[in-house]
Amino acid sequence: MSPTQMSPAEMSPDDLLALYNRAVPASYRVTEEAFDGLTDGAHLIPHFTQGCLTGYALLRGASLTLLVTDPAHQRQGIGTSLLKQAQAWAKSRGKRRLILGVGSDYVIQGVPTEENAHLFFEKRGFTCTGFTYDMTLCLTGFDRTPPCPEEIAFRTMPVNDAVLDAVAMVDRTWNGVYESADEDVLCAMHGEKIAGFCIPSAYRRFFPDRETGSVSCIGVLPAYRRRGIGLAMTAHAAKLLRDDGCTRAELLYTAIPQWYEKLGFAVMHRLWMGECGM
Repeated sequence: MSPTQMSPAEMSPDDLLALYNRAVPASYRVTEEAFDGLTDGAHLIPHFTQGCLTGYALLRGASLTLLVTDPAHQRQGIGTSLLKQAQAWAKSRGKRRLILGVGSDYVIQGVPTEENAHLFFEKRGFTCTGFTYDMTLCLTGFDRTPPCPEEIAFRTMPVNDAVLDAVAMVDRTWNGVYESADEDVLCAMHGEKIAGFCIPSAYRRFFPDRETGSVSCIGVLPAYRRRGIGLAMTAHAAKLLRDDGCTRAELLYTAIPQWYEKLGFAVMHRLWMGECGM
């Protein structure tokens, strides 16, 4: 698809999504739902070539959320120009570094490594701070039940103060995700105490043409760790998605893929995270 001529004032989130989906490998293309709200409150730096949107950078504070260049216009200095503008904008706001792969809003958490896109940033002074992985699980016939303490039961419930208090004990940055959850969450219960939690949801970021769900923000409270609760809870969440008609589950942005491989999850994306001082 060729880019459409437009003025900056005519640009819309749909135009940004269309360019993103043209620029990334096919398995990273996302739905409108995943892109919705991404530009709200963000700083956008667009690049036009003869009236056509051919690239853009999207920032939130010191976090570079996206840097996209149209495939037909790559190797023309557009990406380098956008990156320099992004660094200048962040620096003008007192930021001492520009970060890739960390932030509150993003489509993909990091830079795809399949086509060595991360080398663009390495050549421009960014250093690797780690990797994160997206994984997928076929739910057709899925019926694994990992061992779990007998006193632990699984229960779905609306998000309430007890859930949010438990989430804050594991990762306070997840509270906003749980507060905005539209569906019930799954909790591992020890009597009336929450031992763990996760969000099984019909929401999907990738695989737009399939019946795909997701399991996200999986946490176990410190006092209950290393007892198999997290793995059993993830398996239970996968079964809930299966029973709801999903044929596949996504699990995004994990640093411990080998742990989820025990349930049959397979890596579909490896993402490079980095940062650069300014």
